[in-house]
Amino acid sequence: MKKLAQTLAFAIALTGVFTSCEEDKKDNNGGNNPTTFKQELVYDGTTYTLKEAFIIDYGVTDNAANFDINLVSDGITVQFDNDGAPIGATGDGFAVYIEAWSADTVKFADGTYTIDTVDLGKAGTISYASIDRIQSGQFMDESEWAEGSSCTIEVNDKEHTITGSGTTRNGKSFSFSFRKEFDYIDDDVFKKKFRL
Repeated sequence: MKKLAQTLAFAIALTGVFTSCEEDKKDNNGGNNPTTFKQELVYDGTTYTLKEAFIIDYGVTDNAANFDINLVSDGITVQFDNDGAPIGATGDGFAVYIEAWSADTVKFADGTYTIDTVDLGKAGTISYASIDRIQSGQFMDESEWAEGSSCTIEVNDKEHTITGSGTTRNGKSFSFSFRKEFDYIDDDVFKKKFRL
C-alpha cells in the first residue's frame, strides 16, 4: 500500500505544471563542484546527469527509520514549495527510487544499504528500489533492483553523498552518484499536500 501511495504521490509530483526549480546551492564546497564529483546515473550503458533529489521521512518502525530517496535526471524539472516538498514536475528522463531503513532515527546512518526483500524494515537495508523511465512527466517503465544491488550513504551535517550500483531484475546494469544538502520532508506534510 505504501509503495502505491508513494508511486501515486511521485506521479502527481511529476505531472504538475510549474515555472521554476530550486537550484542546487552548492557550487564549489567540499568537492561538490560538478567538475570534481559526478552527479550521474549510468543505466544500461548510457549516462544521464542527475539534477535533483529529495528525501521523505516516513518515521520509525521497530527501531529503524524509513527514509525514501528520489533522484531525478536532467530533462525532468521538479518544483519545490516553501517547505521543500515537491509539488510538480515535467519532462523526460529517469528517476531513481530507494526505500531504505536507517539505524539512526533522525537522518540516514552512514553505511552501505543492500536489497533485502525478506527481512523488511531491518536497519541497513533497502526494501524496494527501482530505476524509472519518465516521459512527459509520466511513469513509463519501472525496473526493480535485483538482489545484490546496493547504495552507500555518507552524511556530513546536511550534505549527503549517495552512490549505488547493481543490476535490475530485467538484467540492466546501473550505477549512480549524487551529492547535495538535504532537508528531510516529513511524510505527514507530504501526504497533506497530495491529500493521501
